[in-house]
Amino acid sequence: MGNTEHAEEFARKALEYATKSEEKVNQGRVLLVLGSIYNTKQKFEEALTYIQKAKLLFKDASKDVPEVDSIQGYGWALLLEASILLNIEEIQKTEDTAKEALKVLKDINNTPGIIRAYEVLAEIYERLDRSEEKRRAEEEIKKLKESL
Repeated sequence: MGNTEHAEEFARKALEYATKSEEKVNQGRVLLVLGSIYNTKQKFEEALTYIQKAKLLFKDASKDVPEVDSIQGYGWALLLEASILLNIEEIQKTEDTAKEALKVLKDINNTPGIIRAYEVLAEIYERLDRSEEKRRAEEEIKKLKESL
Protein backbone atom coordinates (compact mmCIF):
# COMPACT_ATOMS: atom_id res chain seq x y z
CA MET A 1 0.00 0.00 0.00
CA GLY A 2 1.47 3.37 -1.02
CA ASN A 3 1.78 6.34 1.30
CA THR A 4 -1.18 8.21 -0.17
CA GLU A 5 -3.41 5.15 0.05
CA HIS A 6 -2.47 4.67 3.69
CA ALA A 7 -2.97 8.36 4.40
CA GLU A 8 -6.34 8.31 2.68
CA GLU A 9 -7.47 5.28 4.67
CA PHE A 10 -6.38 6.95 7.91
CA ALA A 11 -8.09 10.24 6.95
CA ARG A 12 -11.36 8.48 6.12
CA LYS A 13 -11.32 6.83 9.53
CA ALA A 14 -10.56 10.19 11.16
CA LEU A 15 -13.43 11.77 9.21
CA GLU A 16 -15.77 9.08 10.50
CA TYR A 17 -14.84 9.94 14.11
CA ALA A 18 -14.94 13.71 13.49
CA THR A 19 -18.39 13.37 11.92
CA LYS A 20 -19.67 11.39 14.89
CA SER A 21 -18.40 14.11 17.22
CA GLU A 22 -20.28 16.74 15.17
CA GLU A 23 -17.23 19.01 15.59
CA LYS A 24 -17.22 21.06 12.39
CA VAL A 25 -13.67 22.40 12.61
CA ASN A 26 -12.21 18.91 13.04
CA GLN A 27 -14.34 17.61 10.17
CA GLY A 28 -13.09 20.49 8.02
CA ARG A 29 -9.47 19.74 8.91
CA VAL A 30 -9.83 16.11 7.88
CA LEU A 31 -11.54 17.13 4.64
CA LEU A 32 -8.54 19.39 3.92
CA VAL A 33 -6.27 16.38 4.39
CA LEU A 34 -8.39 14.36 1.96
CA GLY A 35 -8.38 17.25 -0.51
CA SER A 36 -4.61 17.46 -0.24
CA ILE A 37 -4.26 13.71 -0.81
CA TYR A 38 -6.39 13.91 -3.96
CA ASN A 39 -4.42 16.95 -5.12
CA THR A 40 -1.22 14.90 -4.71
CA LYS A 41 -2.82 12.12 -6.74
CA GLN A 42 -3.68 14.75 -9.39
CA LYS A 43 -7.39 13.98 -8.99
CA PHE A 44 -8.23 17.65 -8.94
CA GLU A 45 -12.02 17.53 -9.22
CA GLU A 46 -12.25 15.16 -6.26
CA ALA A 47 -9.81 17.36 -4.34
CA LEU A 48 -11.96 20.43 -4.99
CA THR A 49 -15.05 18.56 -3.78
CA TYR A 50 -13.41 17.90 -0.41
CA ILE A 51 -12.17 21.49 -0.17
CA GLN A 52 -15.64 22.87 -0.90
CA LYS A 53 -17.11 20.72 1.87
CA ALA A 54 -14.38 21.86 4.26
CA LYS A 55 -15.01 25.52 3.44
CA LEU A 56 -18.72 25.12 4.23
CA LEU A 57 -17.93 23.47 7.56
CA PHE A 58 -15.44 26.17 8.54
CA LYS A 59 -17.92 28.90 7.57
CA ASP A 60 -20.69 27.21 9.56
CA ALA A 61 -18.40 26.83 12.56
CA SER A 62 -17.40 30.49 12.44
CA LYS A 63 -21.07 31.53 12.38
CA ASP A 64 -21.67 29.55 15.55
CA VAL A 65 -18.60 30.82 17.37
CA PRO A 66 -16.16 32.96 15.35
CA GLU A 67 -12.97 31.44 16.71
CA VAL A 68 -9.54 31.67 15.15
CA ASP A 69 -9.53 27.92 14.39
CA SER A 70 -12.56 28.09 12.10
CA ILE A 71 -11.42 31.31 10.42
CA GLN A 72 -7.93 29.94 9.96
CA GLY A 73 -9.33 26.69 8.59
CA TYR A 74 -11.40 28.63 6.08
CA GLY A 75 -8.36 30.66 5.01
CA TRP A 76 -6.21 27.57 4.54
CA ALA A 77 -9.03 25.84 2.66
CA LEU A 78 -9.03 28.80 0.28
CA LEU A 79 -5.25 28.46 -0.14
CA LEU A 80 -5.51 24.78 -0.96
CA GLU A 81 -8.35 25.53 -3.36
CA ALA A 82 -6.21 28.20 -5.05
CA SER A 83 -3.32 25.75 -5.42
CA ILE A 84 -5.59 23.16 -7.01
CA LEU A 85 -7.13 25.75 -9.33
CA LEU A 86 -3.63 26.77 -10.37
CA ASN A 87 -2.83 23.13 -11.14
CA ILE A 88 -5.79 22.99 -13.54
CA GLU A 89 -4.96 26.38 -15.07
CA GLU A 90 -8.05 28.20 -13.75
CA ILE A 91 -5.98 31.36 -13.45
CA GLN A 92 -8.69 33.96 -12.79
CA LYS A 93 -10.41 31.76 -10.21
CA THR A 94 -7.02 31.11 -8.65
CA GLU A 95 -6.30 34.81 -8.32
CA ASP A 96 -9.72 35.56 -6.83
CA THR A 97 -9.44 32.69 -4.36
CA ALA A 98 -5.88 33.58 -3.33
CA LYS A 99 -6.92 37.20 -2.74
CA GLU A 100 -9.84 36.06 -0.60
CA ALA A 101 -7.50 33.79 1.38
CA LEU A 102 -5.09 36.70 1.82
CA LYS A 103 -7.84 38.89 3.25
CA VAL A 104 -9.12 36.19 5.61
CA LEU A 105 -5.65 35.30 6.87
CA LYS A 106 -4.55 38.93 7.24
CA ASP A 107 -7.59 39.52 9.45
CA ILE A 108 -6.27 36.96 11.93
CA ASN A 109 -2.59 37.77 11.35
CA ASN A 110 -1.72 34.25 10.14
CA THR A 111 1.72 35.01 8.73
CA PRO A 112 2.49 31.57 7.20
CA GLY A 113 -0.86 31.67 5.39
CA ILE A 114 -0.30 35.24 4.24
CA ILE A 115 3.09 34.23 2.85
CA ARG A 116 1.54 31.27 1.01
CA ALA A 117 -1.18 33.48 -0.45
CA TYR A 118 1.43 35.91 -1.78
CA GLU A 119 3.40 32.96 -3.20
CA VAL A 120 0.35 31.77 -5.12
CA LEU A 121 -0.31 35.30 -6.34
CA ALA A 122 3.32 35.71 -7.43
CA GLU A 123 3.07 32.51 -9.45
CA ILE A 124 -0.15 33.72 -11.09
CA TYR A 125 1.40 37.08 -11.93
CA GLU A 126 4.41 35.33 -13.45
CA ARG A 127 2.18 33.20 -15.67
CA LEU A 128 0.23 36.30 -16.73
CA ASP A 129 3.41 38.33 -17.31
CA ARG A 130 2.33 40.94 -14.75
CA SER A 131 5.85 41.66 -13.55
CA GLU A 132 5.10 44.67 -11.34
CA GLU A 133 2.43 42.79 -9.36
CA LYS A 134 4.76 39.78 -9.11
CA ARG A 135 7.55 42.03 -7.78
CA ARG A 136 5.24 43.54 -5.14
CA ALA A 137 4.05 40.09 -4.03
CA GLU A 138 7.66 38.90 -3.75
CA GLU A 139 8.56 41.99 -1.70
CA GLU A 140 5.72 41.20 0.71
CA ILE A 141 6.93 37.60 0.99
CA LYS A 142 10.46 38.78 1.78
CA LYS A 143 9.26 41.26 4.44
CA LEU A 144 7.03 38.68 6.08
CA LYS A 145 9.71 35.99 6.14
CA GLU A 146 12.17 38.43 7.68
CA SER A 147 9.63 39.20 10.42
CA LEU A 148 9.32 35.55 11.46
